[in-house]
Amino acid sequence: MRALTPYQTDIARAVLASVLKEQGRLFTVEMARGAGARELSAQLELLLLTLGVHAGARMVKVVPPGDCSHALRLVERLEARAQPHVYLREAGMVRAGRAEQRFVSPDDLENLPPRVSLIEVADAERWTTAFFEERVLPLAQASGATLVLYGRPWNGGTWFERTKQANEEAERSGGPVLHFRVARQAAAAHLPGYGAAALRETARLGGDDFRIASGLELRPMAALSPLLTAAQEIAAAGTFRRQRVPVAGVSYAASVNVTRLPQPRTAPSLLAEAEASAVATIAVHCPGGGQARVVEHLLFHASDEAGLAWRLAKALRGVWRCSRVAVALPAHGGEPARAMRKMLTQAIGAEALTWPRVPADAELLALADAVEQGRVSVYADDASPERRALTHELREARVERRDDGTLGVRLPSGSAGMLEGLALLAADARLRRGVEREQALARAS
Repeated sequence: MRALTPYQTDIARAVLASVLKEQGRLFTVEMARGAGARELSAQLELLLLTLGVHAGARMVKVVPPGDCSHALRLVERLEARAQPHVYLREAGMVRAGRAEQRFVSPDDLENLPPRVSLIEVADAERWTTAFFEERVLPLAQASGATLVLYGRPWNGGTWFERTKQANEEAERSGGPVLHFRVARQAAAAHLPGYGAAALRETARLGGDDFRIASGLELRPMAALSPLLTAAQEIAAAGTFRRQRVPVAGVSYAASVNVTRLPQPRTAPSLLAEAEASAVATIAVHCPGGGQARVVEHLLFHASDEAGLAWRLAKALRGVWRCSRVAVALPAHGGEPARAMRKMLTQAIGAEALTWPRVPADAELLALADAVEQGRVSVYADDASPERRALTHELREARVERRDDGTLGVRLPSGSAGMLEGLALLAADARLRRGVEREQALARAS
């Protein structure tokens, strides 16, 4: 297990003192991406679990919905300490004797039992003022819990940033240190190779990119910036050719973005209009790697949901024999969406299907990270209408900094759903990687 850096140790000592002395302090922590915020959190949780084995302790960490990486890191640290016999992994929780560490989404915070000694909030800049004032603070105050917010600059006006400014002002007035800031220069002084990697990333993305401004430089980001830089767009374009037909012996996965379903008619129509449409994105299935290597796009049109379901099943199950298919139906699809789900389940099989929501801001932002990390690639540009549509959406999508402290993604007008289909596939690959890691850890323990 990696030893903490001096800056991580300073933060851990301050938080630990507040927890053990029941001071109930509110800390804000800004750390550049890759500087070790998650490692600090995991080792702090490990220490408190160990100390509370007999006496009992309850800690909570608020994480984005579906993000299991925080829990997995804690489990890995427990394994590294050769203590697999003292902890029990449950859904969203790690127990060690009478101590427990819970990992919850924002919506689950209200259902927690009382008496919590530590509350951590990941990505604190993304949560609204109402979330903190109506859910987090009441729990912390009722329990006398220490509260640690891990976040980064956004637009200068988020609840996290206002709390950070209050902590800095209190320190200038002679109060304790409650805000900790570790920009890339400070991290580079203690992490070999970090500074050079940060400089390379800055040169590649540009200093105004939101991942550099907020993630590395710890300064507010621009109001509007490209979702992908030119370099990332090039990186996403693979050198492999498009596959029009499957290759024998290769396993495939697919995403289906249903872009249109029939709406109730006010009067009978004699025209067989295409009232149902979908985009299918097909990739080589890479177990364990979390990779999405896209080899084909298929566009489907039909007069109703039954015809669309039949065409999708014929292509994805009959021709490509996809072992996994993620289908996103319109949120307000009504009866046509329910009927289509039933028909696809019968035609493709429930075991091969997942039903994520239509990609929203979080999934589209995660797509940019997946491209940056080399986990998403698309067949070389073949000048086809499908590839041109995807290139247009990749190039014109914008990250929007909203006044409420959240990031949004603004899609270009006339979007065909190609970018959302790619985000669906990337999210499914990431989910599979997390599940397979959990399964491997479960087998090891």
